[in-house]
Amino acid sequence: MGSTGTSVRQLQEQLGRLRLYTGPVDGYYSHDVATAVARMQQARAINEPLGVYGPGTRNAISTAAM
Repeated sequence: MGSTGTSVRQLQEQLGRLRLYTGPVDGYYSHDVATAVARMQQARAINEPLGVYGPGTRNAISTAAM
């Protein structure tokens, strides 16, 4: 939470393509972004802390967003 930058913007775009995130694409890792990440983790049974964008989540989102 609170991270900013291009990588967060890309994450927001990927989550948007997956229809998990509908908020602004502003490069800010907000509560809404964390919630979208947690939904992805739960849907894919990813064993990482909910809402934390780790390697397993990154791989699943990259694969699904193609």
